[in-house]
Amino acid sequence: MNNLSAFKEAALRCIEVDPSFIKGYYRLAKAHSLLWDYEQQVNVIERGLEIDSSNVDLQKMLQTATQNRDNMARYEHTTLTPYSVRCYFGGGTVNNIPTDTVYAALDRQSIPPLGKKKYAKLLQYEEISRPVIESFCNGELEIKWHCPTNDSVIIVDGHLPNDTVPVIRYQGKDTPQGFATGFQTVQHKTYHTVFSSKEKQQLCIIMMLRFLGAAGSRLDLQNDIMSSLVDGLIKMCREHKLYNDIVYAKLCLADIAFNKGFDKTILKVVNVGEALESAKRYGEAGEIYCEVTNPEKYVQIPAAPAQALHGFAGLAFKRAQDYVRAEEEYVTALRTSGEDWDRHIQLGSYGLSFSNDSGQTDGTLANMMIFYEIVHRAVTSGLKDDNEHMRMQRACHLLVGLLSVAGYRHPGNTMFEDPQIVQMCQDAIKSEHKSSAEIAMRAVVHATMAPTIDDYHQRLLDCMDGDEYLFMTMYSPEEKAEMRADLLEDQKRKSKESARDVIDDMVQVDSTRIR
Repeated sequence: MNNLSAFKEAALRCIEVDPSFIKGYYRLAKAHSLLWDYEQQVNVIERGLEIDSSNVDLQKMLQTATQNRDNMARYEHTTLTPYSVRCYFGGGTVNNIPTDTVYAALDRQSIPPLGKKKYAKLLQYEEISRPVIESFCNGELEIKWHCPTNDSVIIVDGHLPNDTVPVIRYQGKDTPQGFATGFQTVQHKTYHTVFSSKEKQQLCIIMMLRFLGAAGSRLDLQNDIMSSLVDGLIKMCREHKLYNDIVYAKLCLADIAFNKGFDKTILKVVNVGEALESAKRYGEAGEIYCEVTNPEKYVQIPAAPAQALHGFAGLAFKRAQDYVRAEEEYVTALRTSGEDWDRHIQLGSYGLSFSNDSGQTDGTLANMMIFYEIVHRAVTSGLKDDNEHMRMQRACHLLVGLLSVAGYRHPGNTMFEDPQIVQMCQDAIKSEHKSSAEIAMRAVVHATMAPTIDDYHQRLLDCMDGDEYLFMTMYSPEEKAEMRADLLEDQKRKSKESARDVIDDMVQVDSTRIR
């Protein structure tokens, strides 16, 4: 930009020396154009035409300059400043967000995680780059933006303070093929060559997240277009594995949805839970899934069934290794399915065979039994040795016994594939529950319909043969140590796998996820 300023000063001196020098006006107007100072460009052209009204070059330039000036006059201006506390994202007053919820209490900072990370490495950048990093990642950032009413178009320019040329211009437009997005830096002659393609994309992410967090509710965009805009940013975040920035983006979108009164806001909150899982913030995700089932807090819709959400919570708490909460949510998910949930379970070649509900209940039961096997391994190996986890292990064994009699099988739970374990589990239940597949299955359903988790365990205990519980004592200390090491390694591996792609643009909650 220094070269442009020098070019402008040289043209200005030409006019000062010879006010009738037409090329001087043309060059000065060109300099103002390259500096995006269209108001001054028009003024210079008009002064030149006063000297030579027939100059074709100036006449053509005036038409373009006037159009550019008028276009820029339509842009709104926002100065983004760092702050320590903000209630909600999107700007304006938000009255529809449910208070006293985990969702409302989620951290909302003015600078997205990527910005903080880049600013922490400020001194690693070349000196010429530092003003941009400081402004975008920790300082004042000038935003000029245009979002025509009912046009499904948005342009956002990010400027350094007192700089007329944007470092980055973001553009988005709804097309028949979908919402198309892109950004450019070529307009800024200095910074266009300083940053790599990756750094430019990351600066665009930071700029847009800061802008949406501060003023997203002021955009005149419909629900689906706003979602598509955020989804485009999330796609860029995924390319760089910026999972906490995806949380930031989804949280912006949900807050904006509440602010603007969009319908089905509960799905936006569920998406926040999904994003929290991708960032390995499993406990928070589980709490989100739990609370969105509360009709006093959120408007319930068929596309977000409570059964599925409680199942999601069970998965999240399992990932967080909060097995007590995970068990509660799995049992709640089955209880929410109703007293006849067993008719939706797919069983083996013998025993019962019921109708299917697109896999929702079957998936919940499968996930619960996979969870119980993890608890079984944790207790057997000595990793967990408290009464609550030992009680869960007992529930696991009784369920394996009852479900195996009912003909249930699932490849995700290896306990059903070991004849010795299956036999020992069946030996632990009363003979009356082994008399038929239907009786065994109804005993499982009866237990899950208990009003509390303690009552659930008591109903399972009522199925046990005898008062004392002795099981799985055949492992040596060495075998338990090996089992413990295997379990820890398996949990570590699955934790890495769970930082998966976020489910975007959810229309209906998918409750068949098994992991």
